[in-house]
Amino acid sequence: MRGQPERCCAVTVTKIARYLSFIMFALCIVHANAAAVIPSDLFGEWLLDKADFDRAVMAGGMGIYAIYITTDGAGAAILAPIRVDVKLSVAYDITARLLTLSVGREKPCDLRYDSTVKTLKVQKTETCEALTFRRGRAQVPDDILEMVK
Repeated sequence: MRGQPERCCAVTVTKIARYLSFIMFALCIVHANAAAVIPSDLFGEWLLDKADFDRAVMAGGMGIYAIYITTDGAGAAILAPIRVDVKLSVAYDITARLLTLSVGREKPCDLRYDSTVKTLKVQKTETCEALTFRRGRAQVPDDILEMVK
């Protein structure tokens, strides 16, 4: 009879080990499939180059004056000359170094991050104009944080 409890315990330990291995494997898969983390270099304020802003306003339109990216992956854009705040969805592809910004169901715009000169350059498409944003403040103002909640 002594052999059976040991065997029973051995089977239980083996099952627990398999179960824990399965859980660890599943957690690795979930982590690997999670959205890419936005680099901390991108958090904060990004200001449109003055030449690009002037060109947009001179053409009679509104220009995106600033983009704000929060630590939790939310974002906002400030349009001018009349201030209009727009909430953005933000995603980052670490391999391509592309930040994707979208508003609601509109087609997203991709911005290539250049860490050497601290710029975000919009990749021109039929819906996105080629623009350059330069690094502003590292923090996001409280009113913007409140808006993106």
